[in-house]
Amino acid sequence: ATNNGADLPLAGSKKVLKGLAASLTKAAGDSETATAEAVKSLAASVAKAAKDPADPIGEYDNNAKTTLGRTLVNTACEEAGVDTAL
Repeated sequence: ATNNGADLPLAGSKKVLKGLAASLTKAAGDSETATAEAVKSLAASVAKAAKDPADPIGEYDNNAKTTLGRTLVNTACEEAGVDTAL
């Protein structure tokens, strides 16, 4: 995440990721579909990345679980006819 080409401050990075995790959780709701389960898994990984004390965006970008979560969400959405790019 950047702010006008510069890295976001640590607090801003954490806030962005916490907001993303909350939005993903809300979007999945109580649904138990494959898509919702993928979104919930990604939300958990994003929330965990937000807690990284030094580089939350790096953790989001480079964590294997987050990468897998993004892939699962993108695949599930594409199968439902929705084009995403997480």
